[in-house]
Amino acid sequence: MTSSFENEPRPSENERWSRVPDIAVGVPGDRGRQQPTVYLRTALLVDRSASHQDDPLTDLRSAAERFGWEIDADRGVNRVVRVRDRTRDDEGVERSMQRVLLTATPSSPTPDVDAVAVLRAFRGADRDPDVTVTLEHVLAAGPFMSPFMSPFMSPFMSPFMSPFMSPFMSGGSSAGSYAYPGAGGRQPVAFVGSPPARTPDDRMTSTRPRVAILDTGCGAHDWLTFVERGVDQNPVIGVHDPATDPEVHPDVLGPLDGAMDPLVGHGTFIAGLVHQEAPDADILAVRVLEKDGIVHEFDLIAALSGLADWIEADGAHRVDVLNLSLGYYHEDVEDPMFPSLLRDVLTDLRVLGVTVVASAGNDATSRPCYPAAFAVDPVVAGAAPLVAVAADNPNGTPAMFSNAGAWVTTSMTGAAVMSTMPDFDAGSSPLARSASTSGAARETIDPDDFLGGFGVWSGTSFAAPIVAGRIAAALTGGAVSAADAVAVVLGRISEEHAALRAKAAARVRGSR
Repeated sequence: MTSSFENEPRPSENERWSRVPDIAVGVPGDRGRQQPTVYLRTALLVDRSASHQDDPLTDLRSAAERFGWEIDADRGVNRVVRVRDRTRDDEGVERSMQRVLLTATPSSPTPDVDAVAVLRAFRGADRDPDVTVTLEHVLAAGPFMSPFMSPFMSPFMSPFMSPFMSPFMSGGSSAGSYAYPGAGGRQPVAFVGSPPARTPDDRMTSTRPRVAILDTGCGAHDWLTFVERGVDQNPVIGVHDPATDPEVHPDVLGPLDGAMDPLVGHGTFIAGLVHQEAPDADILAVRVLEKDGIVHEFDLIAALSGLADWIEADGAHRVDVLNLSLGYYHEDVEDPMFPSLLRDVLTDLRVLGVTVVASAGNDATSRPCYPAAFAVDPVVAGAAPLVAVAADNPNGTPAMFSNAGAWVTTSMTGAAVMSTMPDFDAGSSPLARSASTSGAARETIDPDDFLGGFGVWSGTSFAAPIVAGRIAAALTGGAVSAADAVAVVLGRISEEHAALRAKAAARVRGSR
């Protein structure tokens, strides 16, 4: 696998804000066969086979010209990613994807470009069957709960646009109750136990398994000093912008409101969960999410492609488990095998031996959420498994917010779980404080002071890394295959579920 893209300057803060109106909800095809999806209005992805000879941009330009728009293939944000499909033959077959931008001219009758309109026009014309043009979807991380994950909500209700309506701090439904501190929402908690016992390097008798977490990165924490942060590779993998790092700066989205941003600590929390389940595993934390908790589909594909390059470049770069606590809803609900380079690059990683664990989503729907829903794809010979994880409550019942369906592999506690947090303190204050003449002032709990380094949070985002950590623990020692390790973990989870159900049934019998 190889990936390449041109160097591009970092956008200004105003340019970063301007990307939000570029996000829309729409249906690119037949409304009877497709459902709404969240996508970029200003971009399309061109996916073509290596055998294609003609330039597909010619047909795209013709489609765009019908609306007075242009295809911009010269700006620095255009990239090409090549993915090697190892499932076809020993050498692998390369496919490539290019992001192209739509722009309006001063004379355009419709100044607001929309990729859906161009895609419909393109699909209605005679074209090379080897060329696939798709929307560029928007993926989001979702502790509870991100509107970018929902096909029914406008992305303009996002916390990026309205920090006072943060969905992580409010909720108007039974599922939304998990957003409140005290009911599963993000809040500080005191941890009084011992840190996970990590075997010193000189006492390890086998190679440590490595878990890669593609998320918001990883902040500083006493438990996580061993975490590898980022990948030293050219081109770089993921987002490298220290000024907007949500694991370093707690208030970037609305710096005047004093509120902690919705995704602050997300990656650190995930890393802590993996560490609790697999203390001897190494962790590689790569930031792919912007400060608003979203990643554009092409950028995620580029990061995954780069990760595969890194793994191939050196045997010491082995990755055993990949955690993806993010997702999107695809418009093609009737064809689960729709063309997807995201599926292909994940398959490529799985052929390299990487078990993929993905969160199922937090919208209380059975609609497949990707990449988790790729778990039901036909089995690929020699590939490590892909596991889709839903969330349970602490008592083992399904969490009200969690997605569910036949495409979900398993479920794990994801409501009100405890893990590591950066020691941030944002603008909220204790409800009450009493001055004291004999010592420090007494006060109630400060709801966003994480000086103690631990918190409670809810979401399928956090169910997935618990499973990822357990798989890594099962792989410690190197005596089992990825498939066997996953089978062992899933079997134990089933036993835990059965034990909780039996306990609940006994309690009911005892109350009669």
